[in-house]
Amino acid sequence: MSFHPTRYALGRMVMAGACLVLGTLAAAPLAAQSIDAVKAAFVFNFVKFASWPEAKMTGNTLHICIGEGSLDSGVFAGWGAKVLKDRAVSVDIIALPQADIAQCHILFLSEQADLGVRQTAFYGTAVANHVLLVSDIDGFIEGGGHIHLFIKDSKLSFEVNLQAIEAADLVLSSQILRLASNLGS
Repeated sequence: MSFHPTRYALGRMVMAGACLVLGTLAAAPLAAQSIDAVKAAFVFNFVKFASWPEAKMTGNTLHICIGEGSLDSGVFAGWGAKVLKDRAVSVDIIALPQADIAQCHILFLSEQADLGVRQTAFYGTAVANHVLLVSDIDGFIEGGGHIHLFIKDSKLSFEVNLQAIEAADLVLSSQILRLASNLGS
């Protein structure tokens, strides 16, 4: 069998093209998972820098609730071993809007989980139960939500609805408030 430079070059080009296509396909889910991991990290830090009324802080578990389909559940691997505010962390994936959010300390939901949660009753339940509401849904804080995550200049940022947070008897540390891009309602 003799060596053919043309076939060799053609073979290398086909292989390079295949690697490029496969690399692009493999990177797409990774990018989505990466943004989910960053959003999850934001949620974790909001918990670290938030305060709830004493009545909400009974028990030895801090419940981080995630609306079903909101974030890749893989980003929470290992969170069950974490401790925040001297409490074990429990990540609960919940189906909205029928789920009982009363046990949640913080609830993250996205467009995928936004199934009727923009109802006044949902926000009333969250306020009555001191649940910190975080979302990446456009218009979330204008509708009564507490923290809105959004992408600006290729970076994840957030804005805070102080009036809604105060209505739920919650407090966010000044360390977090200084990082917010907007402190309005």
